[in-house]
Amino acid sequence: MNNEVNICCISDAKYMVPLIVMLQSIKSNKKSETHINAYCIVHSSLEQFWISRLNELKAWDFRVHILHKDASSLIKTSTFTNVSPAACLKFNIPDLLPDIDRVIYIDSDIIVQKDLTDFFNTNIKNNYVAAVREIGAELKFRLHELVQVERYFNSGVMLMNLTEMRKDNIPTKLIECKLSAPPTWPCQDQDALNHVLNGKIIFMPLRYNACLPLIAKQGFSMHDVNSFYKTEYQDWYDAQYDAVLLHLAGVREARPWQVVNGHYSLQWEHFYMASPLKYTELVREFNPRQTGTSALQKSFNTLSAELKCLQEHSSQLIKQLVASKNEWSKQDNARLAFNQELDTLRQQLRFMLLMPQLLKKYRLLKLKKFFSWGSRRKRYKQKIAELRVHIREYRQLLRRQLNSLS
Repeated sequence: MNNEVNICCISDAKYMVPLIVMLQSIKSNKKSETHINAYCIVHSSLEQFWISRLNELKAWDFRVHILHKDASSLIKTSTFTNVSPAACLKFNIPDLLPDIDRVIYIDSDIIVQKDLTDFFNTNIKNNYVAAVREIGAELKFRLHELVQVERYFNSGVMLMNLTEMRKDNIPTKLIECKLSAPPTWPCQDQDALNHVLNGKIIFMPLRYNACLPLIAKQGFSMHDVNSFYKTEYQDWYDAQYDAVLLHLAGVREARPWQVVNGHYSLQWEHFYMASPLKYTELVREFNPRQTGTSALQKSFNTLSAELKCLQEHSSQLIKQLVASKNEWSKQDNARLAFNQELDTLRQQLRFMLLMPQLLKKYRLLKLKKFFSWGSRRKRYKQKIAELRVHIREYRQLLRRQLNSLS
């Protein structure tokens, strides 16, 4: 197996922060025997500050090659106004890297969670690319019908067979397709890639381009995901931790480099603090609408509402207990009623005290698992599975308790 992996990324000044963090995530999560060649195609007018930060990523097993390119000539006759020049450079990768046979193209808004060697060594034969289908594009927006292809892939991650693409003059065909494409094509460069490369694409598992925030925003359930991608994930966390490349596309208001409480902000900040940007001030906002969008936060919010309801009932029960105690001397069955109400109160207080502790422990174990490897990661995974069972049992008991009160 070839342990040398070629990476290609494209960016202008606007996306340099997520680009550097993405490269840092590759560097941090690669195996010790893996050697990375990162080809960074940037605009010719990029400031020296960003060039210096890219050079700081260099190591003996992580080589960074900076290619300056002006993309204006590629799009000067284009009818599209909302696509960046950097995106058009994606078409020209085979010619920009003439001595490279294959490369993994990766968008800037991605967290690489695992080593890329297996993906890079995928046997793509004489096909142009290996990529991951996009569930929303096919099932919700029907883009495959619009672009006239059988299946539609997301171009944020592609294993590109540059030799085959140069042989068939694909860069020229892509540019011609983009310039002549109808204005009804919504995804510009991605639509052109799907149209031109159709028939010579290998479709990879979801883990190689997991657009989980976008999939969740589009309203798909885990059952929909498993059915479309032929996977067996139990929940969103299983999909997240199985992902090799975690794609943060499609949710502009939740980008972690712009919003403090964005999608996967904690993981993204971990690599930001390990990158050459760690001493650079990052100005971000707090998005109040983003609160509660993650699966874990939704679980917290639901439980908080249930526990609040239980707390209100417990307060009423305490008042009844005080009244019952005052009636002991007047009624023969008052003491029995008091004991029954006291047992109910104890059970409710147990929920109010235990559930937040279980959820806090669950979240902590999830974070520890994310930053662990090998046997320690397996132990955390087992503990999480056991704790998930306990939480499920207590939630069932809690719902029964609430149903008995209604």
